[in-house]
Amino acid sequence: MKSMSTQRNYEVAFNQFLKYNSLYENDIQNIEPKKLADLIDKTFENHNGKGNTKLTKISSVKSYIETHYKIEIPKSLIRKDYSREILRKTNKKLITYEEMDLLIKHFETLHNESDTLDKITTLRNLIMIKLLAGTGQRISDILNLSIETAKKTLLHIKQIKTGKDVTIENPCLPEILKYTAVTKLSDSDFLFASGLTRKPLSYQQAENIIRYESKSVFKKSISSHYFRSYVVSRLIALGNHPNDIMAVTGHADTRMVDYYNKTPGKIIGLTKLLMAG
Repeated sequence: MKSMSTQRNYEVAFNQFLKYNSLYENDIQNIEPKKLADLIDKTFENHNGKGNTKLTKISSVKSYIETHYKIEIPKSLIRKDYSREILRKTNKKLITYEEMDLLIKHFETLHNESDTLDKITTLRNLIMIKLLAGTGQRISDILNLSIETAKKTLLHIKQIKTGKDVTIENPCLPEILKYTAVTKLSDSDFLFASGLTRKPLSYQQAENIIRYESKSVFKKSISSHYFRSYVVSRLIALGNHPNDIMAVTGHADTRMVDYYNKTPGKIIGLTKLLMAG
């Protein structure tokens, strides 16, 4: 169930669509779904505003019509192009699925080829990368995961910055179970406990790992911020509404999407983030 504010935003976009095309509400049912999809695209493609505003309005009108008129509208033809264009213009920290796949395989190789003494460290680093790439959470939230939380199929995370509670599929449960069995950490310990202090890895320690290893893959260093941009772009490409994406990632930046649903929606295809598609 969408929040009242989300429903109002949908209705506002829908009314803008009607006004721009000199249509009445009763006209909608007389338009073929494919033509309706093209008309929605063209309406907001020519609409003044930033690319992310256009993308959000396209999604809002489509959702409104599908809900109120029970008409299934074909996927927007420009949606995917917009998502890439928006993120490249507004956030340069964007890498492709192929690049992310290379990075993850690099960390897997480091673990598989490491000697016994480094096995635990390289497995820990692999888990960190997979969690960043597979959940879209801020690195501070990943580093603060407890063993108890991390050993479950669904991760229940309270975001430090937003205070929101989100539930996300665990993208690397087998690796985590293997790691906890070897380290013999207790449920109350941090997943990324550092040394004898049992405190989590610091932000800077984690960033150093990412920057150092990514440079050997891409010939340039990337930061943890790249992972959030990656997740947003993948979820848009998989057909999720910007509201639902922000409900999970906790983004509050209108350069990504204009608004978000305070009640987390169902994210489609989150488990596909680490898979070809």
